[in-house]
Amino acid sequence: MKIFVAGIPTMGFTHHIEGNEPTNEIPSNTMNTIKISYKASVFTPAGWRGVTITAAATKTSEKMALVVEVLEINGESPKSNMSRTGASRQKFNGCGISRREEGAKKRLSACEIVN
Repeated sequence: MKIFVAGIPTMGFTHHIEGNEPTNEIPSNTMNTIKISYKASVFTPAGWRGVTITAAATKTSEKMALVVEVLEINGESPKSNMSRTGASRQKFNGCGISRREEGAKKRLSACEIVN
């Protein structure tokens, strides 16, 4: 969640009105951190392929969660040169997939809660 103060993104920090000093107030919804696993698609030289992503997320409502950090892609930590099977035609950029998924809203009915 980005908060804009005077047109400047503050990345979740709030400002005092008097001095414009940032405070690191923790939003109340961060206490609902869960670990989820879900399917996503990645583009490889051989075409689109499915992968399983395990991520840390915060519950935003009863049925929705916001991905905070991608922990694993197909059981491995995200790295730039990943492959589903070890073959070069199955290679994809795991760091790019990780950045794409962070901040995504996921329906909990389509995810498996790992915790």
